[in-house]
Amino acid sequence: MKTENLVKLYELVVKEEHYYVDAHQDRIAFYMGLITAILAAIGAGILQASEWYHFLALCIGPILIFVVSKNAQSGIARFYQRFLETVTIRAKIEQELKLTQQSSNNLDATHLYWASEPIIAPRHFNSRRAYDSSETFVKEQLKKGYHSITMRLFGGFQWLSIPVFIGLLVLAIWAAL
Repeated sequence: MKTENLVKLYELVVKEEHYYVDAHQDRIAFYMGLITAILAAIGAGILQASEWYHFLALCIGPILIFVVSKNAQSGIARFYQRFLETVTIRAKIEQELKLTQQSSNNLDATHLYWASEPIIAPRHFNSRRAYDSSETFVKEQLKKGYHSITMRLFGGFQWLSIPVFIGLLVLAIWAAL
């Protein structure tokens, strides 16, 4: 493939990478906002509830939190996976463009600094070398970093919804007696 075509493809992949990062962050914000609104509605409902059926109706809230959290995990994971896939494409193009190689052939020139380093930060390609394939890279990276924390956060909301649901049922039974 010609260098100018690779550069155009590289630009496209970088834009795609940014799109998926932004979409990932937007989805996290959306789901967090939705879950927060449901939690606020449950809290306000508990303060206003006076009859057993009010508490029973509030049981819909924890069910919604569980469902939204489950959907958030799958939706967010898909965007993050797509981001990681674009990272692997970008890495392959960087190699083809020789951006991972030493940046200058003239190491004796005194006016050059960092001439023995590639244009791409070594930490990027060094972290990728540990993987046998791009598929392995994506699978392993899906389990790490802030994405892992985000997935645990939504999992935590799922677990939180269970005692809230049970608590509301107990309140409904208590109010009925």
